[in-house]
Amino acid sequence: MALMLAVGPSNYILYKIAFTSYGASSALFAMQMVNALFVVYGAVALYAVRGAITDEMRVSSKVPYALMALLDCLGGLCAALGAARTPGQLQTLLSQSLVPCTMVASAVFLKTRYGAKKKVGAAIILVGGAIVVAPAFRESAETSAVLIYWASNIPMALSAVYKEWRFADSEVHVLYLTQYVSCFQLLFGFLLFPAQCLTDGVPLGTATRTFLDDAVLVATGQDAYRTSLLALYVLNNFILNTSGIVVLKLGGASLTAILYAVLLPLSTLAFGAPFLGQYQEPIRATTLIGLAVVLVGFSLYESDSLVPKEVSLRGVASAAVALRRRRFDVSEQDPLAPRRRHVHVHNQPAFHERLLLPILKVRSRSREALAELIGRTP
Repeated sequence: MALMLAVGPSNYILYKIAFTSYGASSALFAMQMVNALFVVYGAVALYAVRGAITDEMRVSSKVPYALMALLDCLGGLCAALGAARTPGQLQTLLSQSLVPCTMVASAVFLKTRYGAKKKVGAAIILVGGAIVVAPAFRESAETSAVLIYWASNIPMALSAVYKEWRFADSEVHVLYLTQYVSCFQLLFGFLLFPAQCLTDGVPLGTATRTFLDDAVLVATGQDAYRTSLLALYVLNNFILNTSGIVVLKLGGASLTAILYAVLLPLSTLAFGAPFLGQYQEPIRATTLIGLAVVLVGFSLYESDSLVPKEVSLRGVASAAVALRRRRFDVSEQDPLAPRRRHVHVHNQPAFHERLLLPILKVRSRSREALAELIGRTP
């Protein structure tokens, strides 16, 4: 638990410092570096469990993986483009908007119905977010960055809903799925390169030269500081995931909910720590007020659904690599391998790079409704 309280705030801090050091002009390069590291780590983990990958998984259609990757990539790109100019103390709170965004997406596409506590809690979270960003609208540069950063919640919410619907009953190893999505996400990152030019107003040729210059610096070891920041950030994610699953197993639902309620203010206020040097931020009064409001909404939302405790510790280290998945379908023996009998772990904290959020349970009883909307059957 102490380890998680340490690496939780550092997850946001490392993300902010890494992307700020690269700047908005190199945001896509930094994002692609992170994607590449995920691919490398995922390949190692997947090789370790290669015996669990069946022929049926190998021959299955990879189109759903590609769609998931596209949505994740859009979310990651928005976050990367806005991260450099969005204060770190705002990033932790703006990320909580994923809760109401996912609720809306699941209600629209899956006809999900939520209780009064969840609805009120989600609404309060949005109010808290609005309070936090209010000062940013006095500065045009910061306003656009904050809006772009917040917009990352929309594709991420759609991705979460699609994953829940598409893979609710699928027999697929989570590391196999994760690795394919990571590879597709790396590919889509290059295809979305013009999006950075549009947001920054930089000619495509200039942006391309900047990207290539950054790549040469990394390849020749001349940019060790910024490269180490990204590597340390991904390693921090790995530790965060591992410790999160351990706490979920040993501490149960109540401790997990309390821990994440504590991590939110710690992660927000950590940006005011003096040891951050040039990256230290003065904590605004609106941040404190917004934080209090978001915590009320977060607590109200969480009080309506706590985390089940049935999670095995076996394979915890491997599970930590699956950073982008919003939910695990696990058996009692292996938290990664598919089985006929599944124990669904809902509302598990979502470790998605910059995010420390509860997973929303997207009820899949109306999968046919979404199938009708997208014009095909599941």
